[in-house]
Amino acid sequence: MNLGQSMRRFTMGLLLCFAIVIISLAQWSGLEYSSLLARADNPRLIEAERAIQRGLIVDRHGTILAESIEIGKSVSGKPIMGRDYPYPEAASVVGYYSLRYGVGGVEAAFDDELRGNLSFVQDWLHEQQIGSDVRLTIDLPLQQAITAALGRKPGAVVVLDAPSGAVRALVSLPGYDPNQLDATYDNLRLNPFAPLLNRVTQGIYQPGGALQTIILASMLTAQTPIDQTVIDADQPLEFNGLTLGCAGSVNPSTLIEAYAQACPPPFVDAAMSAPGEVQEMFDTFGLLQAPTLVKFGTVTGRSPTPLTNFRDPARLRAQISGQGDLTVTPLQMALVAVTIANQGNTVTPYLVDGIRIHGATDWQPINTVTEQHAVISTDVAAQIREAMRRSVIDGAAKAAQQDSLTIYGHASFAYTGVNANSWFIGFIELSDGSAAVVAVVIEGEKETTLASQIGGIALREAASVSGTADVSSK
Repeated sequence: MNLGQSMRRFTMGLLLCFAIVIISLAQWSGLEYSSLLARADNPRLIEAERAIQRGLIVDRHGTILAESIEIGKSVSGKPIMGRDYPYPEAASVVGYYSLRYGVGGVEAAFDDELRGNLSFVQDWLHEQQIGSDVRLTIDLPLQQAITAALGRKPGAVVVLDAPSGAVRALVSLPGYDPNQLDATYDNLRLNPFAPLLNRVTQGIYQPGGALQTIILASMLTAQTPIDQTVIDADQPLEFNGLTLGCAGSVNPSTLIEAYAQACPPPFVDAAMSAPGEVQEMFDTFGLLQAPTLVKFGTVTGRSPTPLTNFRDPARLRAQISGQGDLTVTPLQMALVAVTIANQGNTVTPYLVDGIRIHGATDWQPINTVTEQHAVISTDVAAQIREAMRRSVIDGAAKAAQQDSLTIYGHASFAYTGVNANSWFIGFIELSDGSAAVVAVVIEGEKETTLASQIGGIALREAASVSGTADVSSK
């Protein structure tokens, strides 16, 4: 082989090597670029994520509930941002942000807005990615007061504004400190008391006597007089090994008194005789589907057997008593109370009302769903309101009373296995025409005193922070 042939072969081999390199570069920088960049172990992706300055999360008054702070620099000089939560008692609303464990709460629901986006030019210039601020409808002092009132008791409390649907407080206990999430996540995940579970939106509970408000609505819609005489209303009901009695201590003689004392027999008897009407009312009040909370995930219990499909009277009695396969969330029960406070109309709740782009001074309002629809007539709502007032004056919910405030409420309990949960739903009218509405569930409590007390405190504090309390005596 002469020298010329050898040089040509060498040149061809060299060109082939260059071609392979060029094809590889094209593949990894073009066709495979997205998959390479998206790999979880990509150091550039991790570095870029840690450099994002997420937007602020503030309460309705502008108090900062979450912010990003610089905690260091990367090898390449990019900032390393950490998330700080000054008020851990707001964690059940705000949630958490973790590079390792993801996002929860508002941090998850508004992740796109909080992260922000870089334009092509900003990305090319390697500018820092900065997100938008998010404003909640939550009132931090109210959130703190309810958390303090609950203490170490597991349960949930939610306060809504009617008719707007704004969520003023959302408390789920036991809670967690989002500042310590990375260090405590495994323990939180394995904790049998489920501190990571948002009990307001995802906690599933037996309603027990809390169904009496819906059944009373069905009875009044069918023209049953609210002052109708009832017989043996205080007699306990026994089925499936359970004994259900009145939550109050006064022997009732009328339907309104039976409701005030949360006595099961009159409501069970009425529902047994008209299961179709009560089933329709369950659906109308929203107990059979997950409620809407704008941009947040909510749940409902498993699909219950319709009341009209029961052939066993004992099973039907259990279902009507709130001890069957129908389960509810505290948010669903809060919307029941909203309907009564709002003259028979339900509303759509929401937690965020404004977004502020980085560098801007004005908040851009979010288009929230404010539509209302009728559930019961105004007259029926007014009669239930009267019964709820009676319950607070001298019934099972009397522990909810607060000096100089007119509180409407209903207290009851439900069994869950060998334990019991206590319920309180109620509201207070405000002088500006709106109402503050609360739902409370306390786990492991049969007596209704604590749930009623916490409900009363929540309504008192809601009236205080609004500055528009109606202190008339009715």
